[in-house]
Amino acid sequence: MNLIHSKLKRNAAGNMMCLAEMMVAANARRRAARRNEMLADLLRFAVPVTFLAILFAATLYSRWF
Repeated sequence: MNLIHSKLKRNAAGNMMCLAEMMVAANARRRAARRNEMLADLLRFAVPVTFLAILFAATLYSRWF
């Protein structure tokens, strides 16, 4: 009886560890998704701004010479 009880206790502890590991993995996945989303937002913002900056520099350059 004591052996079965300790086995059950160990199994419950193992399940809790498994749950904690799953939560950690889910958290890491969520963080990676958020990072990818931030990168996509940055690209969505940076590409047109860079294009406009190059266009602006080209117009200034063409006015000077």
